[in-house]
Amino acid sequence: MAHKALGLTSAVIAAAVVLSERASRLERTEKPINEASKTVLPYRSWKCAASKDVIVFVHGWPDDANIFADLAERLSKRFNCFSVNLPGYPLPPNFQGSRGNVPDRKWGFTVEECVIALNSTVANCRSEVEGCSSVTLITHDWGAIFGYLLDHKYPNVVQRMVSIDVGWRLNGPKPVGLLFTLGYQGFLNLAFLLPEAVGSALTNGLSNVLGRVPAASSGPVNSRMNWPYRAAWRDTFGKGFLTQMDQYKLTRIPRLFIYSGRTSPNLRFSDDAWYKVVDESVPGVSKCVAFDGNHWMMNTHPEEVAKLIRDWLDVSQSSTPVSRL
Repeated sequence: MAHKALGLTSAVIAAAVVLSERASRLERTEKPINEASKTVLPYRSWKCAASKDVIVFVHGWPDDANIFADLAERLSKRFNCFSVNLPGYPLPPNFQGSRGNVPDRKWGFTVEECVIALNSTVANCRSEVEGCSSVTLITHDWGAIFGYLLDHKYPNVVQRMVSIDVGWRLNGPKPVGLLFTLGYQGFLNLAFLLPEAVGSALTNGLSNVLGRVPAASSGPVNSRMNWPYRAAWRDTFGKGFLTQMDQYKLTRIPRLFIYSGRTSPNLRFSDDAWYKVVDESVPGVSKCVAFDGNHWMMNTHPEEVAKLIRDWLDVSQSSTPVSRL
């Protein structure tokens, strides 16, 4: 059985690599995102007139800005909340908010382009709150990776960070986890590169297999949402921006890492070494919590997750990063 799984995984990866190389030649003509472009991502807002504190939510695959709607509704009683829509991800139906100025890109974006655009977007959100005193980043899935890299590239932008279910495997994945990761990421790479109707059907099927719990107001899943996986593989094999995560040093800001207690340790996107690093970022304040829910816990248990975050924000103190771990 293991040999069959390994063979299938290898075949998927090989097909994705071949198609990716062909796509690379086409995407070089697409408009780039850089510091000068001042690209701002779309975002929704929930304002609190009595607050000077800002929370920025960043979602992951295969969701959109509305995945945090229930959480934002609860936290906006005390904080100004903004939920970002990743580039290349369709806006939710009846989207009410800033539409940004992201270029339409058939072949997706690079990891660094997304981080640059996220930095501009956080600055925009902050400017909407006069006298803003702090920014807390709340992220999930791929949003967590972009959040860590935002902190790496722009270390003074965020004063507190909450990451949900995706950390970093400091000791590397175990064999079962590695096979699982290569399998599903290779599949999504391949789906991204296939004709959109076929790729979207495959992507939607896998999201259902993985137990996705979409927001009630979210739109359908499509294959263009898979661009982070292709970007990650290109960075990994080409020593691009994402590989800086291997040297990523946490800034000494309060951190809360919430992960699914239902997921097997072999399949988690975090490990004990990561938990230790987070705990030590600000001793006595930063912490890791195993939550009794699945990967989309903030959508299945919004009240409980909101309380966990709210209670932690009450005891954590905003601070300016002064050093790295």
